[in-house]
Amino acid sequence: MITHPTKARIFRSGFRALQLSNAFLSVEIVPDLGARIVSLKNPRTGREWCWYPGSEARLYSNSYGDLFSDSPHAGFDECFPTIEPCDLNGRHLPCHGEVWCEPWALDQGAWEQGIISTTISCRQSPFELNRQVSLHGNQLHLFYVLRNLGSAPEPYLWAFHPMIRVHAEDRLELPQEVASLQIEGAKGSPSDSEGSEWAWPSPFPGFHLDRFDLGANQCATVKGFTGKLNCPRARIANRVSGEFLEMSWDAERNPFLGVWINRGGYQGFQNVAALEPTNGQTDFLSKHHASPHLPAGGTCSWSMTIALGGNLQ
Repeated sequence: MITHPTKARIFRSGFRALQLSNAFLSVEIVPDLGARIVSLKNPRTGREWCWYPGSEARLYSNSYGDLFSDSPHAGFDECFPTIEPCDLNGRHLPCHGEVWCEPWALDQGAWEQGIISTTISCRQSPFELNRQVSLHGNQLHLFYVLRNLGSAPEPYLWAFHPMIRVHAEDRLELPQEVASLQIEGAKGSPSDSEGSEWAWPSPFPGFHLDRFDLGANQCATVKGFTGKLNCPRARIANRVSGEFLEMSWDAERNPFLGVWINRGGYQGFQNVAALEPTNGQTDFLSKHHASPHLPAGGTCSWSMTIALGGNLQ
């Protein structure tokens, strides 16, 4: 039976958070911290899919231009209009972009209807980004509207950046069309060179990317991209419990998926990975030569769905 979501205003580490929940999932979002999703939970099993250091999320604010490595590293955030810092069109775009640590304005009318609609205008780039989050059964729907408020066409990179808590026996399932990943960065692996191609899912002996396994080295990390996907989806499923998280999104605007696996190579963190739908095959807007240009005054939109489920559903 599908239940209508309930909504609540709560506090996380002193910050206002908005919660939507039903029998299948619960989500918490903090508008003042980049509209960050700080909790995504399956109420039936208690599994928390958002990763954060320690036993609970400890939130704090960052200033514009801070390195993401100085962030709380909690949950799911938005990278826009770049992921890695770069210089483009006379602007120095900061690490993870311009929106991940800035307050987003909440649409109170939408909240009354059970929708978390938040909007932000970039400080340097002439963009306005709106995201609407709603619950439908076991699915979290995210709908985005991007506007170019400037007088010239503008390129952009967008990537959803969910830091996901990985459990033992979790397996990563990618579409059958994925045969390799284009590597942008790696540490603690037989091949550290940028631009190398790794076979999916086992590029080297002892490496099983679908098991989040980077071999015997416990200080390793890798970031790679799929090619263009016809049926974009990614799923993490536990082969013992049957629990899963599945992401799906439209291929027209965002045909790629970034895959980040960390086993101590970044900040010493363990048991964390990120599945990043994106419109580019790089983290640098300055390198994204095929980046779409949104016309002056133009608008575009895209959507994504995150489903939770398992044997209890």
